[in-house]
Amino acid sequence: MIEAWAIKDSPEKAALLRDRKLKTFAAHAQNSPFPNWPRPTDADCQLAHAILARLHGDRVQPARIVAPTDTAGCGASPSVLDALVRTILSQNTSDVNSSRAKRNMDVVYGGSDKWEAIVEGGQEKLQQAIRSGGLSVVKSRVIIRVLEQVKSRYGSYTLDHLFHVSDEDAMREMLSFQGVGPKTASCVLLFCLRRASFAVDTHVYRLAEVWGVSGWGEEGWV
Repeated sequence: MIEAWAIKDSPEKAALLRDRKLKTFAAHAQNSPFPNWPRPTDADCQLAHAILARLHGDRVQPARIVAPTDTAGCGASPSVLDALVRTILSQNTSDVNSSRAKRNMDVVYGGSDKWEAIVEGGQEKLQQAIRSGGLSVVKSRVIIRVLEQVKSRYGSYTLDHLFHVSDEDAMREMLSFQGVGPKTASCVLLFCLRRASFAVDTHVYRLAEVWGVSGWGEEGWV
């Protein structure tokens, strides 16, 4: 999900909402953000997994992560920054659309990790490159801002130091970027950093509703 504040241009507004986001995460890093919602229970989740495994086959974590060349993926990359950009592209759209946007971006810039070229090319060029993925105005702005922030903080385009920090520190770092919310950060934590993180998206929320659980997404974590 793209955060609403990613659309705003006001630095003051962005800083305020960033701080609020980090404060919310800190409050629930060790405790459930839904203390008044006893379901879904562990048994509910295990049953849902069993049903989905029968329908679609069980999923086994790969021995090593290889970034796909034909799809955007959702955090599936051995590079944390690449995983984050891919997940941003996948926000609020289908796999087909995000993959088309990623392939076109690679063609336009001559590769999958041409971060400096993306920044130097400017937002309009990136916007056109990822247009097929939807919300290209917002996503191009978010991606370039993330790249600029990474380069400013660390002197190079990499976030691979997150492989060596705790889950909480990795989440906190990713949530500090404009346009990156809990779901996006959780995807990178799970699929790239290979941590035990559970990204809640609209599909998970719908499955929870099947079990008669509704309303908890309205508390701001879906």
